[in-house]
Amino acid sequence: TPTSSQATGPSTTQIPACPSSVSTPLFDTLPIAPGDFLAFRPLGFLSPPIHMFPAKHSAFSMTPPGATATPRPVRAPGRVWVKEIWEARFSTGGANYQVFVYPCSDVRVYFGHVATIADRLMTELGTRAPSCNSFNDGSSMVTTCRYENMSLPLESGELMGTGPDSAGVDFGVADFRLP
Repeated sequence: TPTSSQATGPSTTQIPACPSSVSTPLFDTLPIAPGDFLAFRPLGFLSPPIHMFPAKHSAFSMTPPGATATPRPVRAPGRVWVKEIWEARFSTGGANYQVFVYPCSDVRVYFGHVATIADRLMTELGTRAPSCNSFNDGSSMVTTCRYENMSLPLESGELMGTGPDSAGVDFGVADFRLP
């Protein structure tokens, strides 16, 4: 269960409580500019072979089939706090990130398939000891690391990184105020 506990360190602040009404807007900025994505996939989209079942998130489709991904900015959708970053590195080369942010203590937003993260976030990762795990996925060795218990504030529109690592950037929201 998420908490609004304050992490330690000079770059952290307390995450505010959420408004009692779930209809109160929490975001004021598009995380990806309209000209930087081709389509927005709705919650529950299918995309075999990865999403054989309905996806639990939406996605910004950014790369046409067969094309090479072009880096595009991914920005904070409002005043948010970075709570956690997951990193995946592959022995065949490359890496990607999943960034978890909170606009308030009980609403979690995540962006997946982020190709790079902003210098400010990378600097914060350098101050933390991650929890890592490695495994072979059949074609390469994958090392995943979780950087947790952060509380790094970002202003609305502030750069979080670039995406996509391949076809698009995932976008998910969980509102823990709702059953």
